[in-house]
This record gives sequence, C-alpha cells and structure tokens, in this order.
Amino acid sequence: MPFSDTPIHRWYRRNIQKPIVSLLQQGTTPGRMAASISCGAVVGICPLIGASTLVSLLLATLFRLNHPAVQLFNYLVYPLQILLVIPFIQLGAVLFRAEAAAITLTELEAVMNQGSLVVLDYLSGSILHALTAWAVVGSPLFVFLTISIVPLLRRLRRKSPADRRH
Repeated sequence: MPFSDTPIHRWYRRNIQKPIVSLLQQGTTPGRMAASISCGAVVGICPLIGASTLVSLLLATLFRLNHPAVQLFNYLVYPLQILLVIPFIQLGAVLFRAEAAAITLTELEAVMNQGSLVVLDYLSGSILHALTAWAVVGSPLFVFLTISIVPLLRRLRRKSPADRRH
C-alpha cells in the first residue's frame, strides 16, 4: 500500500491539509496562517491545564489570527500539554532556584481527573514557575515554528488543485 493510501495519511489530508489549504485559498497569507498555527501549538502546551482554549481565543482575537487554525493546533498538541506539565514545573524550579514539586505523571493524572481548580490548588506553588518556564520556552518556539512553517505553507498553496486551475 503506498504511503498516500494509508489511513493516517487520509486522516491528515482530510483533517489538517484540506482545511489549511481552504483557508489559504480564502485569502489568508502563509505568514498569517503560520502565526496562527504556531500560536495554537505554543499556547496548546501551556502548563495551566484548562486555560489553553481561552488563551488561544484571546490571542487570536488580539492579534487577528485565524481562529479555526489556532484552535485546531491547540487541540492537536493537547497530549503534549499533559506530557510537558512536569518538565515545565521542573524547569521553572531551576529558573527560580526553588525546589521542584515531587509529582509523577500518574499523580498528575489523578489530580487532573478532579478538575482544574483541584490542579491549581495542588500545584499552586509550582504553577507560576511552570508558566514562567513555558513563556521562556514558548517565545522562541513561536518564532521558530512560524519561520519554519511559512515555506511549507507556500509550497502547500502552490500544490493545491485550485491554484493549478488558474
């Protein structure tokens, strides 16, 4: 079976590639789309569980980014958000020269199942450290992703069937 016929490739084309090409064809520039994708991805890994959708919405509105693209990539990176909470807490502790909260992924999962307010209460001392670490990592990550994605989107736009007809 060729790679283009695999279920994963069909899912990617249907759920990611086609919506992005459609938005590019509606006049969204590759630069603006790359910023939207990067914003969604970076905000999506924010260690404040439950806040990324609202933060994405606010940033997309403030910077006039494409809301569907921001939210799509915010949701796509959700598994990374969970996996990166503990590393962000640890990096934040290093940045503040503080002792990191001793929490495992299993403990974090148990606390998360009780809701966002319980997570905030349980990790209240570490959340500020984790958010600072996220900001330190997220700012250059946003720039890197945006710069990296623009050429890919330009190429995707050139390959789209609608552009070939004109």
